[in-house]
Amino acid sequence: MRVEIERSRGKNVLALLGCIGFIAVSVLLVLFGGPSGVVVGVLGAVTFGVFLVLWVRMALRGGGLVVDGEGLDDHSSATAVGRVPWADVVDVSERTDLGSPVVVVTVRNPDTYLARMGRLRRSAARANLGLVGSPVTLASTGLRTDHAGLLRTLEEAFRDYELRHPSTPGRDVGGHR
Repeated sequence: MRVEIERSRGKNVLALLGCIGFIAVSVLLVLFGGPSGVVVGVLGAVTFGVFLVLWVRMALRGGGLVVDGEGLDDHSSATAVGRVPWADVVDVSERTDLGSPVVVVTVRNPDTYLARMGRLRRSAARANLGLVGSPVTLASTGLRTDHAGLLRTLEEAFRDYELRHPSTPGRDVGGHR
């Protein structure tokens, strides 16, 4: 089994346009908003400027998500962790926080994946670890699929791996099952 899910150009263009729009509004606040408008405008311009740079870097990097019989290769977002072998995976589940569904891939040793990342990406992944229990999270937001399709693909691939490797160590992460 090998499934390649490309990034969605349409979704990425919308995200880029949204960042540019928020930067423009932020600049207008700086120019015409008075003292509080300057503070909000500067914060908005910096925040969405960072988002814009991250989206452009991600778009130029190419990729998306590849799921195969031995694991997944994630290059779908700014916090993507790269290759995750199924042997490292304990569970594939979903979480919906604030109305945004994500697929959570719980791994045996989260620190291995955090160590691969730069400081900014590691901070975001560490926040994911605290919120959902894993630094490996995937959203369909920038991919050419919907959430249900993404979840189904990952669950089926992981289940197939487990059937082919029944001697895989127990679903134990830090003493929790």
